[in-house]
Amino acid sequence: MDKALRRIIETLKNRTGVDFSQYKTATIKRLLLKRIQATGDLTPSKYLDFLRRDKEEPERLRRLLLINTTGFFRDTEVFDYLSAKIIPALFKGDNDEIRVWVPGCSSGEEAYSIALLLQRHKDETKDRREFKLFATDLDNGLVKRARSNTFSERQVSSVSQDLLKRYFTRKNKHYCVIKKIRSKLVFARHNVLADPPYPSVDFLSCRNLLIYFDKEMKRRIFNVFLYALKDQGLLLLGNTEMPDSHDAFKPVEIRKKI
Repeated sequence: MDKALRRIIETLKNRTGVDFSQYKTATIKRLLLKRIQATGDLTPSKYLDFLRRDKEEPERLRRLLLINTTGFFRDTEVFDYLSAKIIPALFKGDNDEIRVWVPGCSSGEEAYSIALLLQRHKDETKDRREFKLFATDLDNGLVKRARSNTFSERQVSSVSQDLLKRYFTRKNKHYCVIKKIRSKLVFARHNVLADPPYPSVDFLSCRNLLIYFDKEMKRRIFNVFLYALKDQGLLLLGNTEMPDSHDAFKPVEIRKKI
């Protein structure tokens, strides 16, 4: 399986431009076996032939391997802490503009959640400073979905009624974030390992992306984040993620992974 796995990953890179060779092997194996079974219980070598022949299969496999899990205000304790402590701290600086980067944004719900908290703080404190939020992902399809700013009732079910009434409009059965907030978000396709990082960032949220990468790739990504963040910039990670012995990052709130 290992030899076939390497050939599948190499073929996928040639067909789609995405290199999965440094993703966690166990995760890639599990997802590959799932896809191979779904195509008719092929052997790995036969699936490799199928991947090379079929025009649509490389893209289907790429989407499967780029695991995308997100939602509005996912992990409420973290967002409560952001609202109470981190967002006010960002506005205490002397910056004319607060810059935020959300790599691995998937379909955008987390980026919109942070923007909603920033706007609410601005409105309630009457702070004139603006913010710009850059939300990026490797999957261009997900970036387009995030840009569309269209969410179902189920998707916004975790948004408080206060935020829903203040900052969303409803069109038929779907909800959209109001223009005042949407205009401050920039969604773009971006490879965090290959493309230049967004500079001079005050706050960077990257949750549950690093768990899929091996140790060397994580080290490279943390170096990218270090370059992107200002000296006193803040980094938010997922529940199981931490910079491995990276002296440049100091815990602010260890339980919330900030």
